[in-house]
Amino acid sequence: MREKYNYRIAFLSSFDPNNRKILSGVSYNVLKMLKLHFESVEVLGPVKNRKLLKGYLNRISRKLPKRYNIDHSLFISYLYARQFKRLLKGKTYDFIFAPRASTEIALLKTSIPIVYYSDATFDNIYGYYEWFSNFMSVSVREGNYIENLALKRASICIFTSKWASDSAISKYDVNPEKVHLLPFGPNISNIPAKSAINAHKDNDTCKLLFLGVEWERKGGKIAFDAFQELKNRGLKTTLTICGCQPPDTIRDKDMVVIPFLDKNKPDEY
Repeated sequence: MREKYNYRIAFLSSFDPNNRKILSGVSYNVLKMLKLHFESVEVLGPVKNRKLLKGYLNRISRKLPKRYNIDHSLFISYLYARQFKRLLKGKTYDFIFAPRASTEIALLKTSIPIVYYSDATFDNIYGYYEWFSNFMSVSVREGNYIENLALKRASICIFTSKWASDSAISKYDVNPEKVHLLPFGPNISNIPAKSAINAHKDNDTCKLLFLGVEWERKGGKIAFDAFQELKNRGLKTTLTICGCQPPDTIRDKDMVVIPFLDKNKPDEY
């Protein structure tokens, strides 16, 4: 059995990281790996009444001329900081691990070192997705301010790509020495053994799997076009789409669609 590192870690999250549906299971699997390698990992969260509060604020924001991003608002950040400060009171940790938690740590005052882990900065994704665009100017300022505070407050900033780490350094002027790269691992518990994979090499069918909950954003059309191209070249090919429902125009007799699955349910997982 592997020897664990003797550190006491606080896993900080406003969500419930034990819920595999949250962030496609990223937090769940990161927490699992930390518990595998460290002696003590204690979860701080989820934040009480988070859904109720956000629902109330979202109803108010819908009446505004432009969108106000509640997730990166100073008000929410202040409420997060209050709750996490209470949870940290009287506790001793070697460091706080905060995945995708810029709003949660931005206003949190603590002497405990913070390790911030994310796949993007606010600047990275603002305007990158349609659902993360066209915010009120005050909301954009707050989003960048919160990201900047979180990055400066963290002792170590870990990003999953150079795209994100470059943004932290160039846009938010983070010291490059505290920025590190570490990609997310696969959000699955059981990876097939090499022997099991090799057993399919002589199969006369090329079986493709598209796995994602958002067809457009995750590149579903690319998977379908590749599937069609292989068939046009005479290769016997099937495509299984899992996690979402593609548009009605995406149809083929060699295609199977398995809509959204709940990974918290063993049979569906």
